[in-house]
Amino acid sequence: MQDGSEALRDSLKEKELRYEVIRSRRRTLAIAVEPPARVVVRAPYFVSQAYIAEIVGRKARWIEDKLRFWQEARQRGEVSEASRGGCLPYLGEYYPVRHIVVPGLRHAGARLQDGVLCVWTEGVGREGIKAALQSWYRDRASEHIAGRVSYYVALFSIKPVSVKVKEQKKRWGSCTADNKLLFNWRCIMAPEAVLDYVVVHELCHLPHKNHSPEFWQAVADILPDYALRRSWLRENGINLDLP
Repeated sequence: MQDGSEALRDSLKEKELRYEVIRSRRRTLAIAVEPPARVVVRAPYFVSQAYIAEIVGRKARWIEDKLRFWQEARQRGEVSEASRGGCLPYLGEYYPVRHIVVPGLRHAGARLQDGVLCVWTEGVGREGIKAALQSWYRDRASEHIAGRVSYYVALFSIKPVSVKVKEQKKRWGSCTADNKLLFNWRCIMAPEAVLDYVVVHELCHLPHKNHSPEFWQAVADILPDYALRRSWLRENGINLDLP
């Protein structure tokens, strides 16, 4: 006799449900069902494929409900493209934004696919669109910045207590007195070279809590061209935001 999870996994196999796995330095596993019928599993590098398959099996009914919602909404003609136009930056490249309206949608979302930044919401309100986009940017920033910190932190004897992405209006990053690193989510809009500068800048504050000559030398030792990256951020940083 099969238990519930085995039966669900068999159900998924019969229906040939396909899902995409995106691995990163995140700590938890998350499943998202995106229009029109895309199942995405975001997982840490250390999680096995077998474990991912098991979790997808356990969430089979929830996934099927979400897929059915998108299918029925499209069949009723409720899914509509509200607007097309405007571009937003992501890692230094600008992408056109496509907005999709889905009445009855509980959770808005966004994704970058085929060179287009798609965002779907229940209505056409600007605040809802902005919130969905900001959530997407923050998630991508958390994943990407964690990876870059892990890459550069090997060069330092002092390690950060934590790394967090948050809302910061006036700073691109900061290092607290107790060695917690905080980053502005908008950093993910900048080119990777500039993002690396922000990461290295804050890591260098672990041993140097000021902007002394020793601090800038530490930055230069890792990024000899840091002045160019810093200059780009000063000149273009004002454009890194949501309208």
